[in-house]
Amino acid sequence: MQAVGKVIEGSSYLQQGKYNQAIADRNALAAESDAAAQVDVSREQLRKTMGEQLVQQGASAMEMGTGSAVDQLMDSQVNGMLDAMAIRRQGRTQGEAYRQQGVLAKMQAKTQATASYFGAAKALTDQMTSYAGGAG
Repeated sequence: MQAVGKVIEGSSYLQQGKYNQAIADRNALAAESDAAAQVDVSREQLRKTMGEQLVQQGASAMEMGTGSAVDQLMDSQVNGMLDAMAIRRQGRTQGEAYRQQGVLAKMQAKTQATASYFGAAKALTDQMTSYAGGAG
């Protein structure tokens, strides 16, 4: 009876590990999706900022499309691209961390299941030894 309990326990560990890995995979996808959405927001903010810069340049009687006006727009564009890259990198990093947690959860579950199966084998061996000792 104890052996059956150990086998059931081991199977339970495996199911729990698979579930935890599935949750970690979903979290990874969510992190990457959130990062993509943040990149979209960042791009929209960049467009707004650049539009405001163009309006200010026009209002200040700067000659648009030359010199420091272009430099200012280029700086904004470069900074926006760097921000987008950082957001994407953070999303990928967080997603990968979640995936690693999932792999670890599954490995731990396999280890616990194996220990339970060995416990079941030991329980059977002990019971057989007990019967053999009682018969002699």
